[in-house]
Amino acid sequence: MSAVLQCSSDQRSERGWRPEGKGDEHLRTWALWSRGYSPGSSSAAGGWSEPLDSAHEDQPPELVIIVDRILAKFGMEHPDHRRAVKAYYIDNRATWEIAQHMVFTSGYVKLMIQGTCDLVVRLYDEHLDNQPRIGRI
Repeated sequence: MSAVLQCSSDQRSERGWRPEGKGDEHLRTWALWSRGYSPGSSSAAGGWSEPLDSAHEDQPPELVIIVDRILAKFGMEHPDHRRAVKAYYIDNRATWEIAQHMVFTSGYVKLMIQGTCDLVVRLYDEHLDNQPRIGRI
């Protein structure tokens, strides 16, 4: 008798999926700092809810602060999106795990994550465009 490992359709579709674009890169950087990462530290696995020590010399880059503000504002109106993004980027959970926990389909969780990535890059770019430029005529 041979043992056969069966995967659910959500698990099969999970293979190889990853959000696309700059928003994914921004959120990955945000997640590193949110977990307590700083250059030269020995560990990148701190608690995401613990703020960095105010006396710490290595402050997060501006990108991390802006992305955090974007997610905070967006999360007030769309808490499910924020929970899914935090579970994916900070807790490193697969979309099918998030879907089971939140009682959504894996496809919907992927859509929430990709949509949040797209929103983050759009709002981040708008923020940069609205900044005064030194030496501008």
